Amino acid sequence: MVKKGDELTVLELIGSVFDNSSTASLAAAALARLGKDLPIDKDTVVVTREEEGEIKLRASVKVNMEHSHEESCWERLIALIFATSDPETADAVSARLAAIGIGKSFTSRFLANFRSGNYAVLVLTDESIRDQVIGVFRGLQGGVVRVRLPDEIREVWRTILFAPLEGPK
Repeated sequence: MVKKGDELTVLELIGSVFDNSSTASLAAAALARLGKDLPIDKDTVVVTREEEGEIKLRASVKVNMEHSHEESCWERLIALIFATSDPETADAVSARLAAIGIGKSFTSRFLANFRSGNYAVLVLTDESIRDQVIGVFRGLQGGVVRVRLPDEIREVWRTILFAPLEGPK
């Protein structure tokens, strides 16, 4: 949970996959506008999976600089999500993601939909606008995957993401 004034709110990671960059860009722009209209803090990233399988971070929208994760955190998170499909690192990576609240259910559903040539939009947001974020994604014909993140995740997010991985035993 994240303290917002006198209230505690639940943090969520929500993702959606689109077939083209135009729709992904529209989703990111809509989320940026939403963030300017409401007193929220959230981060949004647009990622593409090239035809040859390479993953690229296309855009990172930081609505509230005080609480935004830097681009390197998004890059690391995306790299870890894709590393769960590598048998050599899957266990260590899955444990790392689980430590920040992202379980195998989220990663497997996300990866199943994010194929070559697709664009994904991921947003880190709180429960106060969760339904609006989901509405933006669904309104643009994107599927939705989401996960609620544990208490105090902002304080440990960077530390856990960047700690060295333990290799297979």
